[in-house]
Amino acid sequence: MKSITLLTLALFISALLWQSNAINYGVEQKIQLDYDAEEASNDGISATTSISERKVYQEEPIATNRAFDNLLVVQLYTLQNYNNGGSVHDSFGIHFDVNNDNNLTPVDAVKPMNFFENLGINYNGTYLSFESREMPQVNEVYSMYSAGYQSTQYVLKIIVDGLPHTSFYLDDNYANTSTLFENGTSAYSFTVSSSFPLSKATDRFSIRVNAAPSTYTFEDGTWTPENPSGVSTALDDIIVIDGTASLTADTEVKNISIQADATLEIHNVLNLTGNISNLGQLVFVSTATGNGELGTISETTSILGNATVQRYFSNNRSYRMVSSPVTTSTSIRANWQEAATNNTDNPAPGFGTHITGSITDQQNGFDGTVTGNPSMFTVNVGAQTFQAIANTDVNTLTAGDAFLLFVRGDRNIDLNDPNNNASSATVLRTTGSLATGTQSQNFTATDGDFVMFGNPYQSTVDVASVFSNSTNLHTQYYYVYDPTRATYGAYVTVDPSDGTNNFPGSTANQYLQPGQAAQVKVSGNATILFDESDKAPGNFTATNRNPILDNNMLTVQLFTTENYHNNGPGHDSFIIRFAEGYNNLLDATDAVKPMNFYENIAINHNGTYLSIAQREMPQASEVYQLFTSGYQYSEYTLKLTVDGLDSNMLFLDDHATGTRTLLETGDNIYSFKIDVNNPMSIDTARFSILSEQRLGVENSNFLSSILLYPNPIKGNTLYINAPKLNGEELMLSIIDLSGRKIYEETLDCNANTVTIPLNNKLASGVYLATVTHQGEAQTYRFIKE
Repeated sequence: MKSITLLTLALFISALLWQSNAINYGVEQKIQLDYDAEEASNDGISATTSISERKVYQEEPIATNRAFDNLLVVQLYTLQNYNNGGSVHDSFGIHFDVNNDNNLTPVDAVKPMNFFENLGINYNGTYLSFESREMPQVNEVYSMYSAGYQSTQYVLKIIVDGLPHTSFYLDDNYANTSTLFENGTSAYSFTVSSSFPLSKATDRFSIRVNAAPSTYTFEDGTWTPENPSGVSTALDDIIVIDGTASLTADTEVKNISIQADATLEIHNVLNLTGNISNLGQLVFVSTATGNGELGTISETTSILGNATVQRYFSNNRSYRMVSSPVTTSTSIRANWQEAATNNTDNPAPGFGTHITGSITDQQNGFDGTVTGNPSMFTVNVGAQTFQAIANTDVNTLTAGDAFLLFVRGDRNIDLNDPNNNASSATVLRTTGSLATGTQSQNFTATDGDFVMFGNPYQSTVDVASVFSNSTNLHTQYYYVYDPTRATYGAYVTVDPSDGTNNFPGSTANQYLQPGQAAQVKVSGNATILFDESDKAPGNFTATNRNPILDNNMLTVQLFTTENYHNNGPGHDSFIIRFAEGYNNLLDATDAVKPMNFYENIAINHNGTYLSIAQREMPQASEVYQLFTSGYQYSEYTLKLTVDGLDSNMLFLDDHATGTRTLLETGDNIYSFKIDVNNPMSIDTARFSILSEQRLGVENSNFLSSILLYPNPIKGNTLYINAPKLNGEELMLSIIDLSGRKIYEETLDCNANTVTIPLNNKLASGVYLATVTHQGEAQTYRFIKE
């Protein structure tokens, strides 16, 4: 810290002693502290004197004709002295200059301690009454030291001279407040009490630096002083006078004013600390790579005027679960159908979609089709069915209401050709009042029902956070309809605690996007509560999670064979997670499967179909029955992925063909055909998975990892999997429990497998099979059913 002139120092000392009696009590703020009048009287204060007030007094600006500038002075008074023009108890000051530095030098005055009240700057444990520093930088913090309180009510008088581009905040760590002090003189009133030691903490106060507020103005196609995208702060204002302005980065701002005939587009996250006055258009843009979002706002924020929110839909002719982040005064048709007048009308290419439900075009607002099939539904919770909406020309949209909507693409799609399966990307636009603050969605339901809920905010929300404050939900999982799966979309089961899901390839996670809806299972009458704190803006693609991974797990995916060979999407999927400590009962850790409109595959747990099951480690002869339905094609492929399970053998049984397939660690592919004329081919119980123990010995090089299957054996063929005996001969003998030899042969091991044809030699019972190779032998127990 460089030296300053004696004149400046003398003037500075004068400033420390300068007092003003012109107090303006018009600016006042109160805060309740944690003690009452009775406790106050214990500190020697009259019970009629309020000590539960913190007051901020804004005084007259400091005179501008002083011989020095760039000063910050803080003085400590008792409240009585301050009000009566009495003396200051202690003081410190900081002089800022571009030629100063922030090191501790002799020009900085180390503070001698008073017998009673003390106030100083805490410079890394050295207490100063005067410090010279470089010009203040944003986010700098100056720690204060205060001690020796003899009274209970005090005032900090803060003088800021010069520094026109800087704002200072006094942070009171005890009252948990942050108070802005700009150029001029202000005062901060506070209380201390022996009953509350933290109120007397020596580090109770600090001063924080921020930039002075700026106003960014857009006019005639130009920003002044610069484009605020990613630049403006929570203290700054934005004014859009005319034309179309865009915020293309995450941006903080205090107040926004949009004049008539002006438009402000939000492409990323808008963090608002003040208010919005919108006389023109406020548009939250949605594209394939991101959404314009409104971050968490306070309960005092006011948003005047409507906003238009966009929701991008990828080129997938599919069902979607959707909601609106605004409440509209206009109809569904005016918004999502772009106010089209007939089913060939395309007022805004790339925007809107067809909503069908009538043979007669525009009857009840619907776009007419040959079949009249509906494409927009709500959930009838009592009946547990999707129910077509009544109309689009009268019904409006309410923020958070959830719908199932079949989106073909924009309105360029030809509805008059029933065989036209064309699709395109599109954007739905909705104009209305933004939902802010706490939002609740209530459902009359019974245990086990599914309800559909919508995100009411123009912001991504963290579903785990939403569920934590909601009632009567099964919070372990929720269900997203992913339009990129299968031919027309499929359900994905998501664990909201970490965002993992049951469907490899799906990016569904714990973050529900603006304009998106989902389903959850409830345990009775339920309330889903959304709060501003649940918002998680910016989580568009960076937070996409991988599918569930576990040490011991079986994942089964159903593809059409064409999709599998062409890297297309799967149609459905389920997962079984195995671990010590899991149980085989049906409980909240298992995810009940909502049924897709077409192909389904699931675990059949005694008539309850699951998309995720958590079970004990597999046991010998345990059978996991699968459920399949909704086939729309003739050729399908199962991809079965085994992770871990080193002590077990798993087999896929196809009861339509009578085949059994060993599932190795890693990916296993099984293709099959559907014949609608063969009941076994389309039977929902066509497939099951059998578990066997992996039999082996640790101390034998050749006989290690030998597997005998199936066990129990139902037919007349026994197999031995012996990967270390490929191309070798081995001796196999089988005896019953009485010691009678039933079978003995020398056999060849080909492709790691030995096939033993038993030709009805075994009756039902328990047998011992002994494998011998080069003098080593190992015996296995198996059952013939």
